[in-house]
Amino acid sequence: LGKASDAKALESLVAALDAGTTPKVAVALCAALGGKKDARAVVVLMQYAHHRAPEVRRAALAALALVNDPRATAALLQALGDSDPEVRAAAAKGIAERREKGAEERLIKLMEHRDASAATALAAIATPQLAHRLSEMLGQVPDPILCTALGEMLKRVDFGPDPIRVEVVRTLSKVPGVDSTAVLVEYVASTERDKNR
Repeated sequence: LGKASDAKALESLVAALDAGTTPKVAVALCAALGGKKDARAVVVLMQYAHHRAPEVRRAALAALALVNDPRATAALLQALGDSDPEVRAAAAKGIAERREKGAEERLIKLMEHRDASAATALAAIATPQLAHRLSEMLGQVPDPILCTALGEMLKRVDFGPDPIRVEVVRTLSKVPGVDSTAVLVEYVASTERDKNR
């Protein structure tokens, strides 16, 4: 049903989830609905984003991340407060994929609470202002999480301008230990083709 282009396939998938099923089947149904990227599935996926089983919540959030609908965005933002770290990570990944700028404050709070899932999502939506703000958080959040966020920013080809890149590199150079060194080595290696970077 997930691969079928017939409109009835979508209706069948939604109806199957709406009727209720086992967690294993619910995960498969959510994945199939995600492949449809259809806003008509948002309501039922939002219901399953609150399911008692974390694996079902993760699957529903992954499907919602693929749907271009403000209700899906709201569900992903809400899931950043989930009790399960893997569910929070799925929500953060969805936000990163959508480049959802409205998630900045919630992701920073997660980072302040030592949640590593926020780092990559923050890097995906980073603006020069956010990069500067994260640079000022040195010593306030765990070094590995901060290094991940800053390192992922540097990997983005659309991140800049160059003075901001320099600020991020300088911040990383102030972080003691292997985390910052690994990020800087990886960044230098990635600039071999573009010496200006």
